[in-house]
Amino acid sequence: PGEAGPDSGAALDWRGRVPVSRRHGDGYWSLDGDGLAEARHVFLDGNDLAARMAGRRAFRIGETGFGTGLNLLAAWALWRERGAPGGVLSYVSVEAHPLTAAEMAQALGAWPELSAAAEALRGAWAAGGEGRRGDVRATLPGLALEVRIGEAAARLAGIAGVEAWFLDGFAPAANPEMWSPAVLEAVARGT
Repeated sequence: PGEAGPDSGAALDWRGRVPVSRRHGDGYWSLDGDGLAEARHVFLDGNDLAARMAGRRAFRIGETGFGTGLNLLAAWALWRERGAPGGVLSYVSVEAHPLTAAEMAQALGAWPELSAAAEALRGAWAAGGEGRRGDVRATLPGLALEVRIGEAAARLAGIAGVEAWFLDGFAPAANPEMWSPAVLEAVARGT
């Protein structure tokens, strides 16, 4: 399992409803935008997931930077609409500095349409130790979630069978380690 380490934690400031990383000096989504609309446009539409998930019994997404869990919730909502009944979305992500369940709830509170799923995620996140004790795994209706806690380059090792990647984790100028050749090579191996 991943080690959270002594400096774990997201170290957040808030600009309105947008969480901003003090460590990276960057928002979890655009400061003047709608994070959910952004997640849908960049990650769901950018991967053509509505078409690719249609009628499937299983689908696997990988992500570099779990953050607030907003990308997961957007993908999970789409999966419930498009995937086959009884199917499972497998979602594996990495996160070096996990949020607390309370921070996650505050960040996700802007979208009432996600409230039930956000509450289920928050509960699973809290029950899993919020990443402070290592990796977080949860099984929720139609979802198998694994969040590997630690630096991306190391924690992406061994991930395989990913059908769509969500490359996230702050802008390259704010978090160059997330966009390093080692991380991108691990992503390529996981596909």
